[in-house]
Amino acid sequence: MIRLLKIQSLFLLIQLGLSQAHFSLKSHYHKVSFNKKPISTSKQHETLFTHEGIDYTHAPVAFLHGINSNCQELEGYVDTVVEQMNHTIYTQCIEIGQGKFSTIFMDLNSQVQLACFGLKEDPVFSTQPFNLIGYSQGGLIARATVETCDGLKVRNLITFGGPHGGVSEAVKCADTDIPCKIWDLISKPFVYFDLIQELVAPAEYFRVFNEISEYIKKSVFLPRINNELKQKNQAYKDRLTALEHFRMFMWTDDMVVYPKQSAWFGVLNETGGIVNLQDQQQYQEDWLGLKTLGESNRTSFIEIPGNHMHQTDDIIQKYVVPLLIQ
Repeated sequence: MIRLLKIQSLFLLIQLGLSQAHFSLKSHYHKVSFNKKPISTSKQHETLFTHEGIDYTHAPVAFLHGINSNCQELEGYVDTVVEQMNHTIYTQCIEIGQGKFSTIFMDLNSQVQLACFGLKEDPVFSTQPFNLIGYSQGGLIARATVETCDGLKVRNLITFGGPHGGVSEAVKCADTDIPCKIWDLISKPFVYFDLIQELVAPAEYFRVFNEISEYIKKSVFLPRINNELKQKNQAYKDRLTALEHFRMFMWTDDMVVYPKQSAWFGVLNETGGIVNLQDQQQYQEDWLGLKTLGESNRTSFIEIPGNHMHQTDDIIQKYVVPLLIQ
């Protein structure tokens, strides 16, 4: 009977992963018209480094894609940054395993290790200070890479809709969407099963807000990477506070990451209310170094319009380019 229950729970949570990925994909890569207005070239910059005969005047930029995606599908976003920077930067998207399948069914610790390996194998990122941009689940992986990957020199970390505070629903259900609410209700009891934690990546940052003790005890990724465990990891804090800046974007109408404030480390309390980062013990006791970063003006929390992964050229020009040209 117990074996049957575990098998049933596995199928339920695989559906959870696919459900999260499906809704994420629908809004991840809908076509956006990018009006490419590059930065002004009136200011002359000295060559920072040369790679394969090309001179670059700004720090290189690495990209990490989100769930149910791959580097090919992120090309439009990468190209927009390159165009906005007048081709003065070296860029690469770091592929995670086999792409789409791996982002759903490979455990997140392994995904972070692959990101670390990919960055260290790159002849530029392994030798130069660089900027790191992560989208959706890739934002969470990007931060975890900064915290755990020794030897990298990340200058600025930029995340778009990264579930830093976890997710508390597979997808955000509309008030009238009864089937969605039923699915959310039946998936939660199984999310912390060992087998599910091993096989369904989104389960590893699923935070059942009225079962926090279970989350701390059984979730294999997010409590550790957020330094929520009793034994704090000083190295995570040291590496994160070594950043020049940590910029976090939250979409106003995000229907994939719930609560949307998770992009800013927001979480739900035991009654389902939003607790902002600055009101959390995490921040006040500076477990991860976010208070240190904040008090030295090295964090920024930016709300941008649209659903998950909606991005326009003016957002890049206004909020991303200024960090990259420093």
